[in-house]
Amino acid sequence: MNFPDPSQQPEASSFPAGNAFSPSAPAVQPDAPRSAPMRFHGDAGTYFGIWIVNLLLTIVTLGIYSAWAKVRKHRWFYGNTEVDGHVFEYHATGMQIFKGRLMALGVIIATAVAGVIHPFIQLVVLLGLLVAVPWLMNSAMRFRARVTSWRNVRFDFQGSYGKAALVFLVMPFVGMLTLGLLMPMATRMAVRYTVNGHSWGGARFNVNPSLGQFYRAAGIALLPALAIGAVLLLLGTVVQMSIWHFLIMGVYLGFLVGTAYYAGHVLKLCVNDLSIEGGHTLRTDLSPWRHLWIVVSGLFATAFSLGLLYPWALVRRHRYVTQSITLHAAPGLDAFVSSHQDRPGSFASEYGEMEGLSGLAPL
Repeated sequence: MNFPDPSQQPEASSFPAGNAFSPSAPAVQPDAPRSAPMRFHGDAGTYFGIWIVNLLLTIVTLGIYSAWAKVRKHRWFYGNTEVDGHVFEYHATGMQIFKGRLMALGVIIATAVAGVIHPFIQLVVLLGLLVAVPWLMNSAMRFRARVTSWRNVRFDFQGSYGKAALVFLVMPFVGMLTLGLLMPMATRMAVRYTVNGHSWGGARFNVNPSLGQFYRAAGIALLPALAIGAVLLLLGTVVQMSIWHFLIMGVYLGFLVGTAYYAGHVLKLCVNDLSIEGGHTLRTDLSPWRHLWIVVSGLFATAFSLGLLYPWALVRRHRYVTQSITLHAAPGLDAFVSSHQDRPGSFASEYGEMEGLSGLAPL
């Protein structure tokens, strides 16, 4: 009887098909990310009804209802924005917003009264408010994040006073001193601070686009701005009117157009570079040029309609931006557990909006 030589290994073909130990068996591949496009189900007609009622009630109540109007607006937009079969939720209440606005209004009145008493006292108060800007910005972003949720998981924001002071006070000032040459750097720093400070149920956000991309966006944004300025200057020469009127108009329109393009380009850079802890990423096919057209045409439509087309312009831009974004969810998203957050006060958020500080936030 012949026994096989133990020194000889059987060939791969001698293994049964599908044997787990077979060299030809495919390796187990991890699950691929699941694509979940963002959807917006609202329409301008429905929002116009909400907007006009909010406006009339705000006028009748001498502005008091504006706090509840803000809640209605956000809940409508959030409730119509869907990702992966789930909509966003806005949890702030009208009373929260109203109390915050009362406190903010009190600070503004105190600043004005200080100026009546003595200009030096007003200067001291204004300097104190300037020092408070980083805290206000951090608190405002934290409030907006914590009253927002998706799939019953709340967002959050954590920042530091020193970094906020650098991003929102020092760098914009440096950008102006350099005649705009360092503004792309300031924008990048603000974007990284704002986005990276956010989290969703404890999962941190991360974005780190290159500085060169911001300078490229700024360079392209200058092209339509310069073109508009040149056309208006030429028009002023042809019609033989005061060239200063056309110069001022050209600077204003050029800044408007350039800013609209730059904002769209920066938004695209950030979304395409953004990742969420756990392997989740976002992608967008937003076109900065189309974003420019939507913003500028919306502004002109709103102006020529005496504000009646404002709801249409707002819904139009929101739909375009949201529906250009897709979430690529890594395996394990469905098992993600919410980390409960305390509900913060709204004073800092509302004061920021009344004083225009919310506009400092890049996104």
